[in-house]
Amino acid sequence: MDIHVSEADVHCISLAIFTEANTQPLESKLGVLFTIINRVRSGKFGRDACEVIFSKGQFIGIQDMIKVNEKNIDQETLLKTKLLVVDTLFFKKYANPVGNTTYYFHDDSIDMQYIWNKKKGVHIGKMIFY
Repeated sequence: MDIHVSEADVHCISLAIFTEANTQPLESKLGVLFTIINRVRSGKFGRDACEVIFSKGQFIGIQDMIKVNEKNIDQETLLKTKLLVVDTLFFKKYANPVGNTTYYFHDDSIDMQYIWNKKKGVHIGKMIFY
């Protein structure tokens, strides 16, 4: 692994996947995970996964969830998500389905090119990765 991932990072990534892609297929969850890792690698979004996720204006779903109360989320599903993160980052069980993308959007019915002036990249479930 070319970046350091701490226990706190695993927790932050898991919360982000839970809030951003919990109802999406496995590949979408992996897409969110690797988008976060790609952002850390780029150095443009933060020095570690938690900093990337909690940067102002990013990953709004997780920030809203924590305002409500993180303890209200389904702990069993969160644990399964943490295992997915560990299996992927430490044991290389799953491959990166989104390449070097650093952005994604939840709803494929919205034309993101209008907003970000970016062409659609990888399309998984209802999510689009740029």
